[in-house]
Amino acid sequence: MQKVSERIRNLRLEKKMTLRGLALAAGISPSALSQIESSQVSPSVATLEKITAALHLPITVLFDEPDEADDPVLMPAQDRRRVYSAPSHATLEPLARGLSKKKMQPFLLRLDPGGEVGDYPYSGSEG
Repeated sequence: MQKVSERIRNLRLEKKMTLRGLALAAGISPSALSQIESSQVSPSVATLEKITAALHLPITVLFDEPDEADDPVLMPAQDRRRVYSAPSHATLEPLARGLSKKKMQPFLLRLDPGGEVGDYPYSGSEG
């Protein structure tokens, strides 16, 4: 199973993009992208979205494993690749594989108290 950081680097190279080119297209600094690709920092979910958008790919390509079967497969909890984003205080995990080319993919997003993936931080309580 490939790490998200390795997947980003491999996708960038497949697209024949330089580190600087992808960083500028994603709106992040080249040093930040270098640290992400070398697993020195944990990117936020928002940063992962910016990177995959700059690659013209859905965020699911970072999590989806190639599968020999044509049909999507629901993944048991122990087989899911979890990505923890320290800046967002969020854990993102796919619920199925084989869906990266589909328009909709099921994900589970868990926010710690104080976590955020957009404009509204999660307080840790409902309502």
